[in-house]
Amino acid sequence: MSISGCRKIIGSIPEFSKLTKLERLSLSNDSLTGPLPDFKNHTNLSYLNIGSNHLSGKIPGLDSCFKLTYLDISYNNFGFDGLAYLVKKKYKSFYYDYQDKIFIDTTYFIKFGDSLIIDLKIDSSVTNNIYNWYLNDIPSDTSIIGSNKLIIPNFKGLNSGKYYVEIKNPDAPKLTLNSFDIKSSVKCSKLTDSLVLVDLYNTCNGPNWHKGWSLKNPMENWYGIQTLSEGCVSQVNLPSNNLKGQIPDFSNLPELRDLNLPNNKITGIFYNFINNMIDLTNIDLSHNDLNGTFPKFIGLPAIKIVNLSNNFLFGEIPDLNKNFKLEKINLSKNNFSGLIPLIPGGNDPHFIYNFSFNNFTFEDFENNHPISLSEHKYAPQNKFFKDTLIQLKANSDLIIDLKIDSANLFNIYSWKFNNVSWLPPDPPNNNKENKLILNNIQKHGW
Repeated sequence: MSISGCRKIIGSIPEFSKLTKLERLSLSNDSLTGPLPDFKNHTNLSYLNIGSNHLSGKIPGLDSCFKLTYLDISYNNFGFDGLAYLVKKKYKSFYYDYQDKIFIDTTYFIKFGDSLIIDLKIDSSVTNNIYNWYLNDIPSDTSIIGSNKLIIPNFKGLNSGKYYVEIKNPDAPKLTLNSFDIKSSVKCSKLTDSLVLVDLYNTCNGPNWHKGWSLKNPMENWYGIQTLSEGCVSQVNLPSNNLKGQIPDFSNLPELRDLNLPNNKITGIFYNFINNMIDLTNIDLSHNDLNGTFPKFIGLPAIKIVNLSNNFLFGEIPDLNKNFKLEKINLSKNNFSGLIPLIPGGNDPHFIYNFSFNNFTFEDFENNHPISLSEHKYAPQNKFFKDTLIQLKANSDLIIDLKIDSANLFNIYSWKFNNVSWLPPDPPNNNKENKLILNNIQKHGW
């Protein structure tokens, strides 16, 4: 019997109890829901295809189907409950390795300090499932075995963002269950926001600010602070205000849109205080004393403008291709190096970046960036190599290896000697190599 591909067939699968001689049953690509029956009266059933429906629940053992050799239950809503038993039967053809995503797209708003509890409501009786949770596409440090709940006590801003889970089971190795995105955020609280700002005042030289705060006044009256109608902080604007020290964790300001603190003396690791801020659109922390590497910005889905110029940041720029709303980024006058990743909007003439005055070379820019666009600033860069004194014996060879762009065949190296450009008849060995090789240095007047 075949009733496949109709998509209009809804409801649950009947037992077909009177069709005891049934050998083949195909109900794939329909819209069936509910559990899979055990087919107790179908000892002759050899082929069963119920793939691509919306079936769910514990998978039955099908112990009466002695002749079953082909079974397809893929693309449904099954979990691992009962699946291991069927895997052990070793059917000639058994397809279970793709199932629809579990849970539903959900957003939790958690009061600061309360617990976040995500109950997947599947496989509660399966004790050997392995749950690998992700926050903003970053895997957690540990796997959870046997528990279909994620519990985060004392929820804070750094716990906000996009969660999802991958579930595996060693007894059914072909299947990996994936969940829909599960979003979480700290519930806006005027009291919590005010405490974050008081922390900023106390740790960043507040009494000596050029334009200070009277902490006895309402928060919305403090200089540089803007709030929403419910009283939560949406903007912190304190440029050139003599802030000194490490600023607190701003991820506990869930409604913050704009963070502008340029031209101060802020120190510390940049990412420590803006982690997982889902509404933040603008960051200006230029002309400060920040250090550390550049964050991935995975927890900042709304970010549009970033200015971190004139700091002491270093390392490679991570892949920012998931930050689809990014419009402008200024990382000039730092110590970044390495290959420039693909950046969203990189080919858009309206997209602006400034990577000048870092430690990039030509190879770093070649792959992903049309440097001809006027709004893409990449020059100049910091000097490379370092001041070096090379002492050699007479009549020996001099080799200076710049150790950059070794695979780049288009660079042109113009060497100078005593601040004078090298002219024929004694040119370097090759103006397209990153090495200078001079044989018998006395010949060249060294």
